[in-house]
Amino acid sequence: MASTETAYAPRGSLNSQPVPSSVVGIGADDGYRFSGALIGSRWVLTANPCLGDTGYSVERGDGKSVRVDQQYKAPAGDMALLHLASPLDGAKTGSVIDGYVQLAAGTDPPPQAGDVVYAMGYGRGGLGVVAEQQITSYGPDGSYGMTGSASALGKAVAFVGESGGPVLRSDGKSGLTLIGVVSGGTVYTEGDLCMWFAGGPTIWSTDSNGAINRDWIKKATGI
Repeated sequence: MASTETAYAPRGSLNSQPVPSSVVGIGADDGYRFSGALIGSRWVLTANPCLGDTGYSVERGDGKSVRVDQQYKAPAGDMALLHLASPLDGAKTGSVIDGYVQLAAGTDPPPQAGDVVYAMGYGRGGLGVVAEQQITSYGPDGSYGMTGSASALGKAVAFVGESGGPVLRSDGKSGLTLIGVVSGGTVYTEGDLCMWFAGGPTIWSTDSNGAINRDWIKKATGI
């Protein structure tokens, strides 16, 4: 990944595709940290560990921090929405639409085993950590599994202790779009290599009543 800088946060390119830089850190008042995707000026898509009585703040990467005032749990899987108490601008450069992470449409095809995706978030190396992954499974409930490796130990493992970061897929002219979030994973190391396995829900995940996460996101946020 060839890194450049935006007005707010590190970004880069993967196979000539722009990487959304509006990936945010989520800090809990009790000290835990997570990742998330700024999908609009007041909305962050993340994972369920960010739900609870503890207060949370969303950090953009340049010291700007906004408090979370509302939390919502998705119908299916480990996915959640956070509503911000005040607007937070997204990336200011690059081709990211409106400065925010672009969501895949519900009518887009879901991932298949073998698809290459990219996980991004606040890892041990800070904001902008990107790991190239491969989808290994896609279940009837819309959940996925993925695996990936990296040569720089600790640099490309995006979600060690910071779940909720976006899983991005290249959609041609549309660039990279968000298809899911990281729920959790396991890291294995051998020498200077690391391999990690993760999984989680997608925007196509569906609960037992047929409620689809993407429709829920649209209804809650208008996005």
